[in-house]
Amino acid sequence: MNKIQVKNVIEIYRNNIKIIFFYISVTTIPILFIYQMLVNVAVDPFLYFGNSLWASIIRSYFMFLFFLVLMIPFISITKFYLNNEETTIQRTFSDLIYLFPVYTVGVYVSLVVTLGYLLFIIPGLIISVLMVGISCAAVIDNKKWWKGIKISFKFGKSNFTKLLIWLITFTIIDFMVSVPAYYIGLSITPYSIGAQLLMLLFHSILIPIIAI
Repeated sequence: MNKIQVKNVIEIYRNNIKIIFFYISVTTIPILFIYQMLVNVAVDPFLYFGNSLWASIIRSYFMFLFFLVLMIPFISITKFYLNNEETTIQRTFSDLIYLFPVYTVGVYVSLVVTLGYLLFIIPGLIISVLMVGISCAAVIDNKKWWKGIKISFKFGKSNFTKLLIWLITFTIIDFMVSVPAYYIGLSITPYSIGAQLLMLLFHSILIPIIAI
């Protein structure tokens, strides 16, 4: 991010703080909770038998899938704000109709992204950059399904370096905060639930920033 982009994020966040926290409460936290439950149920059998590779594959798959879905309300907020239109809960709520098509496409795209990460990580990064715009294509351009994939691919290709830096930067930030948050959570409670809740709250704040 350059200084102008950081300034825009801060401005959008500050001027729409109530709407942002509304969506954090009604969409981000509940969906992240479902994500955490699904991942725990899916990976526990593999971790029990010591198969950390398949556990990582499953986490990567669900992470990208849910990320595409979680960005939608915050992309909507940004769209109305940058177009100098009134940004209200009612208007942004109407864009939640894109949840289903983005989720459906994401099921298949996330599989391709995950397979890419298995091929020495770099292919996964490339595919992630090219496909991360699916949510934007739906909300901003009303391009869904295959058209959304094509728009995302074109956008990712023309802005590849910027998106790659953006993706790596937030991955590093996520890692740097998530690891300490996990151990802080473990120190608060004797079970991992405390760590998971703390990480859930952190991701609830981070996702709107990434989307905006």
